[in-house]
Amino acid sequence: MAQRSSGTRDDFCHIEASEVWIPTSFLLLSPRLFEQAVMEVLIQKGALDGDSLRILPLGLVSRSLQGQNELWLALALTHPVVLSLTGSQLAAFLGALLR
Repeated sequence: MAQRSSGTRDDFCHIEASEVWIPTSFLLLSPRLFEQAVMEVLIQKGALDGDSLRILPLGLVSRSLQGQNELWLALALTHPVVLSLTGSQLAAFLGALLR
């Protein structure tokens, strides 16, 4: 798992919405190692079961979305607060989210 334990801030890229710090060196990894790093993020965020590698509900939502960051969109859309939004609040939320 990627940890933000050493190095300078420039040595990491930050996926702001999900609070995941990924070492910049991951961008230079072989496809197999990059795939493993992506799977670790999916497991950490609850989109993929770490033991069976079964896709969890958040992963199913992520899979059905198309955007620049499907996991972030799925996290935002499945947040419990979204269920309590009024129609106009939901419209504003979606407008800001999909901008």
